[in-house]
Amino acid sequence: MMNCLRPVPIDKVLDDPDSIRTRVEANGPYAPVQRYFNSDAEYRSSMGSERRGKPVFIAPVFRGDWVYEEPLVRDVDDLWQHPQFSDAARDIFGANCIRPFSVYCNLTWQLPFPQGAGHIDVAEFRGVNRSDHPIWVLTTMNHSRLFEAERVQIATSVAWFYHGSDGGFDYWPDGPQAPMQTHEGSIFNTAVVGDPGNGVAGTGTGSPVTHQVTAIAPAMNLTPGDYADTVTVYVNY
Repeated sequence: MMNCLRPVPIDKVLDDPDSIRTRVEANGPYAPVQRYFNSDAEYRSSMGSERRGKPVFIAPVFRGDWVYEEPLVRDVDDLWQHPQFSDAARDIFGANCIRPFSVYCNLTWQLPFPQGAGHIDVAEFRGVNRSDHPIWVLTTMNHSRLFEAERVQIATSVAWFYHGSDGGFDYWPDGPQAPMQTHEGSIFNTAVVGDPGNGVAGTGTGSPVTHQVTAIAPAMNLTPGDYADTVTVYVNY
Protein backbone atom coordinates (compact mmCIF):
# COMPACT_ATOMS: atom_id res chain seq x y z
CA MET A 1 0.00 0.00 0.00
CA MET A 2 1.45 3.35 -1.05
CA ASN A 3 1.76 6.12 1.50
CA CYS A 4 0.46 8.92 -0.72
CA LEU A 5 1.26 12.51 0.20
CA ARG A 6 -1.19 15.13 -1.04
CA PRO A 7 0.03 17.48 -3.79
CA VAL A 8 0.24 21.25 -3.31
CA PRO A 9 -1.24 23.52 -6.05
CA ILE A 10 0.57 26.71 -7.11
CA ASP A 11 -1.67 29.38 -8.68
CA LYS A 12 1.09 31.58 -10.16
CA VAL A 13 4.56 30.33 -11.07
CA LEU A 14 6.37 33.23 -12.79
CA ASP A 15 5.87 36.99 -13.02
CA ASP A 16 6.89 36.82 -16.68
CA PRO A 17 5.65 33.43 -17.90
CA ASP A 18 6.04 34.33 -21.57
CA SER A 19 9.81 34.28 -21.02
CA ILE A 20 9.58 30.48 -21.06
CA ARG A 21 9.03 30.54 -24.83
CA THR A 22 12.29 32.45 -25.29
CA ARG A 23 14.16 29.94 -23.13
CA VAL A 24 12.66 27.01 -25.02
CA GLU A 25 13.83 28.48 -28.31
CA ALA A 26 17.32 29.11 -26.93
CA ASN A 27 17.92 25.64 -25.52
CA GLY A 28 17.00 23.13 -28.24
CA PRO A 29 17.03 20.62 -29.70
CA TYR A 30 14.78 18.35 -27.61
CA ALA A 31 14.81 14.55 -27.73
CA PRO A 32 11.95 12.05 -27.19
CA VAL A 33 11.47 11.11 -23.53
CA GLN A 34 12.14 7.46 -24.45
CA ARG A 35 15.85 8.31 -24.81
CA TYR A 36 16.20 7.47 -21.10
CA PHE A 37 15.49 3.82 -21.89
CA ASN A 38 18.26 1.60 -23.24
CA SER A 39 15.93 -0.69 -25.21
CA ASP A 40 12.31 -1.48 -26.10
CA ALA A 41 12.32 -4.16 -23.40
CA GLU A 42 13.32 -1.66 -20.75
CA TYR A 43 10.64 0.76 -21.97
CA ARG A 44 8.01 -2.00 -21.80
CA SER A 45 9.03 -2.78 -18.20
CA SER A 46 7.66 0.64 -17.19
CA MET A 47 4.26 0.05 -18.82
CA GLY A 48 1.10 -1.23 -17.21
CA SER A 49 0.14 -4.86 -17.79
CA GLU A 50 -2.65 -3.84 -20.19
CA ARG A 51 -0.10 -2.38 -22.64
CA ARG A 52 2.54 -5.09 -22.54
CA GLY A 53 2.71 -7.21 -25.66
CA LYS A 54 1.30 -4.42 -27.81
CA PRO A 55 3.29 -2.34 -30.33
CA VAL A 56 5.27 0.48 -28.72
CA PHE A 57 3.88 3.87 -29.73
CA ILE A 58 6.34 6.73 -29.28
CA ALA A 59 4.22 9.89 -29.06
CA PRO A 60 5.59 13.34 -29.98
CA VAL A 61 6.71 14.26 -26.46
CA PHE A 62 10.20 15.79 -26.30
CA ARG A 63 12.41 16.70 -23.34
CA GLY A 64 15.38 18.93 -22.62
CA ASP A 65 17.43 18.94 -19.41
CA TRP A 66 18.01 22.45 -18.03
CA VAL A 67 19.52 21.58 -14.64
CA TYR A 68 21.03 18.39 -13.25
CA GLU A 69 22.70 19.20 -9.92
CA GLU A 70 23.98 22.34 -11.64
CA PRO A 71 22.57 24.57 -14.41
CA LEU A 72 23.05 23.23 -17.94
CA VAL A 73 21.50 26.31 -19.59
CA ARG A 74 21.27 30.03 -18.83
CA ASP A 75 18.45 31.92 -17.09
CA VAL A 76 16.99 29.05 -15.11
CA ASP A 77 17.53 30.15 -11.48
CA ASP A 78 13.96 31.45 -11.08
CA LEU A 79 12.71 27.89 -11.65
CA TRP A 80 15.53 25.98 -9.99
CA GLN A 81 15.39 28.13 -6.84
CA HIS A 82 11.65 28.86 -6.90
CA PRO A 83 10.56 29.77 -3.32
CA GLN A 84 7.00 28.40 -3.63
CA PHE A 85 8.26 25.11 -5.06
CA SER A 86 10.75 24.85 -2.19
CA ASP A 87 8.13 25.60 0.45
CA ALA A 88 5.72 23.06 -1.04
CA ALA A 89 8.42 20.37 -1.05
CA ARG A 90 9.12 21.06 2.63
CA ASP A 91 5.41 20.88 3.45
CA ILE A 92 4.87 17.60 1.59
CA PHE A 93 7.65 15.76 3.43
CA GLY A 94 7.71 17.78 6.64
CA ALA A 95 11.39 18.44 5.90
CA ASN A 96 13.64 21.14 7.33
CA CYS A 97 16.10 20.97 4.45
CA ILE A 98 15.43 20.41 0.76
CA ARG A 99 17.79 20.59 -2.24
CA PRO A 100 16.67 21.36 -5.79
CA PHE A 101 18.62 19.14 -8.18
CA SER A 102 16.99 19.03 -11.61
CA VAL A 103 14.87 21.03 -14.04
CA TYR A 104 13.65 19.63 -17.33
CA CYS A 105 11.28 20.88 -20.00
CA ASN A 106 8.74 18.76 -21.89
CA LEU A 107 7.38 19.87 -25.27
CA THR A 108 4.44 18.23 -27.01
CA TRP A 109 1.48 18.77 -29.28
CA GLN A 110 -2.08 18.51 -28.08
CA LEU A 111 -2.90 14.82 -28.26
CA PRO A 112 -6.41 13.36 -28.72
CA PHE A 113 -5.85 10.58 -26.19
CA PRO A 114 -4.55 10.16 -22.62
CA GLN A 115 -0.85 9.35 -22.44
CA GLY A 116 -1.28 6.19 -20.43
CA ALA A 117 -3.51 5.18 -17.58
CA GLY A 118 -1.37 6.88 -14.95
CA HIS A 119 2.09 6.08 -13.71
CA ILE A 120 4.54 6.37 -10.84
CA ASP A 121 7.76 8.20 -11.70
CA VAL A 122 11.10 6.42 -11.72
CA ALA A 123 12.40 6.35 -8.16
CA GLU A 124 15.91 6.93 -6.84
CA PHE A 125 17.67 5.27 -3.93
CA ARG A 126 20.90 6.00 -2.09
CA GLY A 127 23.66 5.03 -4.52
CA VAL A 128 21.18 3.80 -7.14
CA ASN A 129 19.74 6.15 -9.77
CA ARG A 130 19.14 6.26 -13.52
CA SER A 131 22.58 7.73 -14.24
CA ASP A 132 24.28 4.41 -13.43
CA HIS A 133 21.52 1.76 -13.26
CA PRO A 134 18.90 0.66 -15.81
CA ILE A 135 15.37 1.93 -15.29
CA TRP A 136 13.95 -1.57 -14.93
CA VAL A 137 16.07 -2.05 -11.79
CA LEU A 138 14.76 1.18 -10.26
CA THR A 139 11.17 0.32 -11.24
CA THR A 140 11.47 -3.14 -9.63
CA MET A 141 12.99 -1.69 -6.47
CA ASN A 142 10.22 0.90 -6.28
CA HIS A 143 7.31 -1.50 -6.74
CA SER A 144 8.78 -4.11 -4.38
CA ARG A 145 8.71 -1.62 -1.46
CA LEU A 146 11.69 -3.50 0.00
CA PHE A 147 14.07 -0.53 -0.14
CA GLU A 148 12.07 2.20 1.59
CA ALA A 149 14.87 2.95 4.07
CA GLU A 150 17.17 3.78 1.13
CA ARG A 151 14.62 5.73 -0.91
CA VAL A 152 15.51 9.32 -1.84
CA GLN A 153 12.38 11.39 -1.22
CA ILE A 154 11.69 13.48 -4.32
CA ALA A 155 9.09 16.20 -4.77
CA THR A 156 8.34 17.21 -8.37
CA SER A 157 6.90 20.58 -9.37
CA VAL A 158 4.99 20.35 -12.67
CA ALA A 159 4.36 23.78 -14.22
CA TRP A 160 2.35 24.44 -17.41
CA PHE A 161 3.03 27.19 -19.93
CA TYR A 162 0.26 26.46 -22.39
CA HIS A 163 -2.35 28.93 -23.68
CA GLY A 164 -4.65 26.33 -25.22
CA SER A 165 -7.83 24.86 -23.78
CA ASP A 166 -7.43 22.26 -21.07
CA GLY A 167 -5.01 19.43 -21.80
CA GLY A 168 -5.53 18.16 -18.30
CA PHE A 169 -3.35 16.57 -15.64
CA ASP A 170 -4.96 13.57 -13.97
CA TYR A 171 -3.70 12.55 -10.55
CA TRP A 172 -4.69 10.30 -7.68
CA PRO A 173 -3.69 12.17 -4.50
CA ASP A 174 -5.03 9.42 -2.24
CA GLY A 175 -3.67 6.46 -4.21
CA PRO A 176 -4.81 4.49 -7.28
CA GLN A 177 -7.88 3.03 -5.54
CA ALA A 178 -9.23 6.48 -4.60
CA PRO A 179 -11.05 8.93 -6.94
CA MET A 180 -9.06 10.70 -9.63
CA GLN A 181 -8.70 14.48 -9.68
CA THR A 182 -7.87 16.61 -12.72
CA HIS A 183 -5.93 19.86 -12.91
CA GLU A 184 -7.52 21.53 -15.94
CA GLY A 185 -9.04 24.70 -17.33
CA SER A 186 -6.83 27.81 -17.37
CA ILE A 187 -3.65 26.02 -16.39
CA PHE A 188 -1.18 28.45 -18.00
CA ASN A 189 1.51 29.50 -15.47
CA THR A 190 0.16 27.18 -12.75
CA ALA A 191 1.81 24.19 -11.10
CA VAL A 192 1.21 21.14 -8.93
CA VAL A 193 3.92 19.97 -6.53
CA GLY A 194 3.74 16.34 -5.46
CA ASP A 195 5.54 13.13 -4.52
CA PRO A 196 5.88 11.25 -7.84
CA GLY A 197 7.43 8.15 -6.27
CA ASN A 198 4.26 7.41 -4.30
CA GLY A 199 1.53 9.40 -6.03
CA VAL A 200 0.04 8.28 -9.35
CA ALA A 201 -0.37 10.78 -12.19
CA GLY A 202 -0.98 10.94 -15.92
CA THR A 203 -1.58 13.36 -18.77
CA GLY A 204 -5.24 13.68 -19.67
CA THR A 205 -6.89 14.11 -23.05
CA GLY A 206 -6.88 17.58 -24.57
CA SER A 207 -9.77 19.23 -26.36
CA PRO A 208 -10.85 17.51 -29.61
CA VAL A 209 -8.27 17.89 -32.37
CA THR A 210 -8.54 17.12 -36.06
CA HIS A 211 -4.88 16.65 -37.02
CA GLN A 212 -3.28 13.25 -37.37
CA VAL A 213 -0.84 12.15 -34.66
CA THR A 214 2.07 10.14 -36.02
CA ALA A 215 4.43 7.93 -34.05
CA ILE A 216 8.03 9.14 -34.10
CA ALA A 217 11.43 7.47 -34.11
CA PRO A 218 13.42 7.44 -30.84
CA ALA A 219 16.31 9.25 -32.56
CA MET A 220 14.14 12.14 -33.77
CA ASN A 221 14.80 15.60 -32.31
CA LEU A 222 12.54 18.63 -32.01
CA THR A 223 14.20 21.92 -32.93
CA PRO A 224 12.97 25.27 -31.53
CA GLY A 225 11.55 26.28 -34.92
CA ASP A 226 9.08 23.38 -34.83
CA TYR A 227 7.05 25.08 -32.07
CA ALA A 228 5.24 22.55 -29.92
CA ASP A 229 1.84 23.54 -28.54
CA THR A 230 2.39 22.57 -24.93
CA VAL A 231 5.34 23.47 -22.70
CA THR A 232 5.64 21.80 -19.31
CA VAL A 233 8.54 22.44 -16.93
CA TYR A 234 9.43 20.01 -14.13
CA VAL A 235 11.53 20.90 -11.08
CA ASN A 236 12.73 18.10 -8.78
CA TYR A 237 13.69 18.49 -5.11
